[in-house]
Amino acid sequence: MIPLRGEVPRGAAPLVTWAIVLSNAAVFLGGEPAAGLDLGLVPAEALSPATAPTWLTHMFVHGGWLHVVGNLWFLWVFGPAVEGALGRPRFLVFYLACGLAAALSHVLTHSQSPVPMVGASGALAGVLGAYLVWFPGARVQTLLPLPLIFLVDLPAYVFLGVWAALQLLNATASIGSDSGVAWFAHLGGFTAGLLYALARRPRRVRLMWR
Repeated sequence: MIPLRGEVPRGAAPLVTWAIVLSNAAVFLGGEPAAGLDLGLVPAEALSPATAPTWLTHMFVHGGWLHVVGNLWFLWVFGPAVEGALGRPRFLVFYLACGLAAALSHVLTHSQSPVPMVGASGALAGVLGAYLVWFPGARVQTLLPLPLIFLVDLPAYVFLGVWAALQLLNATASIGSDSGVAWFAHLGGFTAGLLYALARRPRRVRLMWR
């Protein structure tokens, strides 16, 4: 399932979302792959003071075109509504905090791995968790790449529910192996965003979407 457009409440322009998208794109387009890996978070070295910056820098580097385009497209679709609900400064803190929660989940489940973790997937997953709680009835225009291409409008709770189920299935299947995808980081970020959203409903959230 590929989201094409999500409902966004009227309000200020989502400048933080745009800035995150542009900064990730700039790092990807302007960096060498080896340099990007240096900015990744290595679970086996995560507790070393020398690697402390990588807890943040890993969120802004990606491993390939599909990786970066997929993450940034999802953020482009779902980020503005959550930013509009939280406001710009809180959204930035929320995004980074979800990324840290995601990184912690990956480190705890792959503590001996020497493979650097990179990508905005964990922070993005937190945004999806908040969107699910605050805007469950929002319509998500979705492309279904079946044998025939279909365009459908799905409620957010259906689209994101399926997304979360797939992350859980893949994470469970990856236990005991290193699949190359940080599935538990996705789950950790999603859970962090979900729990925060359940604990706090901003005034900007439109009740009609519930």
